[in-house]
Parts: sequence; structure tokens; C-alpha cells
Amino acid sequence: MIIELTGGYISPGGRVNAIVFRLSEIENLRFSSWVDQGTLSYHELVQSIVSQSGDIIFWICDEAIGQAFLTIILNVGNNIIGYVVVEFIRFPTSAKHLPNVLASVLFPKIEGQFQDITEQYVQYSIASTIAKHKRAIV
Repeated sequence: MIIELTGGYISPGGRVNAIVFRLSEIENLRFSSWVDQGTLSYHELVQSIVSQSGDIIFWICDEAIGQAFLTIILNVGNNIIGYVVVEFIRFPTSAKHLPNVLASVLFPKIEGQFQDITEQYVQYSIASTIAKHKRAIV
């Protein structure tokens, strides 16, 4: 499992979905995460964040957001080892958002070596996934 989506709760000013990043069996794992709507919170509110295995990050939005995308690129050192795309959709009858993992891709080592995966390839794959799922939400 690349990420664990722990759920969320509705606070007086908005919604918070807690996302726990865990891959304890991989040392030196780094997560580069960003959202297109809302903000991420670790120690401060930002749209992008770099975190380590086991960190807890919150996605925060207001009720006006109908759909948002969280993207995560996994790195060990300078090597890209995977990526995740998560869609958040607001329930039509409430202010709560439902997380939906659209893509969860790992690039395993081949003969003990990391694959040569470029940032451009991953960005293109992420953009294609988002484009397939982006829709007009009212």
C-alpha cells in the first residue's frame, strides 16, 4: 500500500481529510505532494509539501470545492519509484468529500537497480489521469 486514506471529519469552517503516508519497509522514502484545490497542512497551510514515510498530512477545503486532485510522487534519493493520484469529490447531499484513488503506480527495481523514470513521464501520466476524470461538478 502506497498511502492510507484515514478518512475525515467536518469542522465548523470546512472539511479536513487526514491522509497518512506509510511505507515503512522502504528507507529514505520521500513524498512530494500537491493539490489543485484546497490546501495541505503539516505544520502550515500550503499547496505542495515534501514529507517522509509515516507523516500525517491533512487536505483542507471549503464546501464550494466540488472536485479536487491530490498528486503524490514517491522518491528514494533522486529516483522516482512511483506516484499516486487521488480525487476528492463532494457528496451531493452533504459537505463531506469522498477520496477516490485513481492511480497508484510503483516502479519496482529491475535486477536490483532503480528504473530510469523521468519527471516528464510521471507528470504526463498524472496529467492524463486527471484529464480523464475531471468533470463539471455542480
